[in-house]
Amino acid sequence: MAAKADAATERFHSASGKLKQTEAAMTRNADLKAVIVYYARTHPIFDEYKARKCSRAYLAEHEADISVYRAAQTAMRELLNGERLPKMDALKAEWQELKTAKKSDYAGRLPRRTKGYAGGRGSQGQYRPSSRPRRARKKQENGAIAK
Repeated sequence: MAAKADAATERFHSASGKLKQTEAAMTRNADLKAVIVYYARTHPIFDEYKARKCSRAYLAEHEADISVYRAAQTAMRELLNGERLPKMDALKAEWQELKTAKKSDYAGRLPRRTKGYAGGRGSQGQYRPSSRPRRARKKQENGAIAK
C-alpha cells in the first residue's frame, strides 16, 4: 500500500512539474507577444524623436509613448536573454502547441464531471426567471395592467 501511495505521489509531482513548465512557457510567450506589439506601435514615434535630435518639445508632446517604447525595449531584452527576436507567426504557433499540451495534461489528470453533478446546470436549485418579460411584470406590479 505504501508503494502505491509513493507511486501516485511521484506521478502527481511529475505531472504537476510538467504542467508548471508548460504554464511558464505560455506566460513567457504571452508576455513576449504583448511586448512586441507595444514596441512596434511606439517605434515610429521614437524614430521621429531621434530624427528631431531629442527635441524637448517633441519629448513633452510624446512622453508617454516614448516611455512605453523604452519599457517595452527593456522587457524584450529581459525576456529574450540575448536570443534573436522570433517572428510573430512562430510565437502564435508555439502558443497553439503549448495550449494543446496543457489541455492534454489536464485531460489525463482530472476526472470528468457528469450531468448528475450537484453543482451542474441540471441541478434542482437552478434559478428560473418568470416567463413574462420584465417590463410586463413591472407594469402589473404598478397596477398598470389589470386582469
